[in-house]
Amino acid sequence: MPNLVNMVTPHNQAALDFQQAHLLDAAGNFSFEKLIPIPPILARCISPTLVTPEELQRLKEQTKVDSTYFERGLLLGDDGEGNELSWFTAECQQRLLAQFGVDNRFDFTLKHWGIVYGPLPLGQSQECIYFGTAYEVPYPFMKALTQRCPKGRWYWSCELAEDEEVLDFALKTGKVILTEHWMRKDYRLCLKDFYWDDKGGVRARTHGTTALSYEQNRYRVKLNHEIT
Repeated sequence: MPNLVNMVTPHNQAALDFQQAHLLDAAGNFSFEKLIPIPPILARCISPTLVTPEELQRLKEQTKVDSTYFERGLLLGDDGEGNELSWFTAECQQRLLAQFGVDNRFDFTLKHWGIVYGPLPLGQSQECIYFGTAYEVPYPFMKALTQRCPKGRWYWSCELAEDEEVLDFALKTGKVILTEHWMRKDYRLCLKDFYWDDKGGVRARTHGTTALSYEQNRYRVKLNHEIT
């Protein structure tokens, strides 16, 4: 099971229309790549090995590789067990960094999506779409979504498996607003240890009874914090 279960719900017609046109793939699954495509030259460039131009030439001649980008200093291949391999020259690496700010697929997705691996479909209801992400909360993608459709309004929830911890967001007017963060009462930490640190800039140690409330066997903090 994925580490985070994401639930996305459009709340107005602008969001519904944008979602249908720019967020769903042919199978109706939520797609990060449809909105923010991976550049083709980076799509299979995973953990590339830096080689000299002479070594690249020898690899091209002696190894079964994809030489589509050879003239740009990049070769693609695999280890025979389904694992992607790639090799590039220092000149190619510098061009990729200059053009994209990164030199491999995973750094691109982490930078622009906020996650390394694409979303894992988990189904949908009439109102919501569910998908899984591994470890990361996709803050950059959320921000790109609401900025590209500022008239749209979405509710986005990130939940750890087994309902242990949840982050709730409102996406509207080009902003990502963290609205609530709560944990199950028995979730590893004691009340005195709670320190909310939500990667997007939240630094609010809980003081007194007004900052942290206990409801239905869970601890909750209500927020109105913009993720920047």
